[in-house]
Amino acid sequence: MLGGGFALATFTGRWRDTKDIDFYIHPQDRGKVVESLTSVGFKDYYTKLAYDRKWIYRSVQSDVIVDIIWSMANQRAQVDDLWFQRAGTSELRGQRLLVIPAEELTW
Repeated sequence: MLGGGFALATFTGRWRDTKDIDFYIHPQDRGKVVESLTSVGFKDYYTKLAYDRKWIYRSVQSDVIVDIIWSMANQRAQVDDLWFQRAGTSELRGQRLLVIPAEELTW
């Protein structure tokens, strides 16, 4: 699911430029997602700037930063099926995209 600035724009109708794109996934899918990003040339951002790997994977390619998030930074909640069931939607270039629920955006 999309999060961050894209989710905020979906709910508010107001766009703001952002330095990255945030995707929220199930914790058990992080290995597959990291592998997918690596296979298309994304590199771990950790070598450029260390980050807490307990809840996020940051990747970069050509100054494009993609964040993969499976838990809240404070470790109080992990992404689960309920997030996906309550997800909003947005359409971009004819593609329907899931957006994290508004309640989770406020965490």
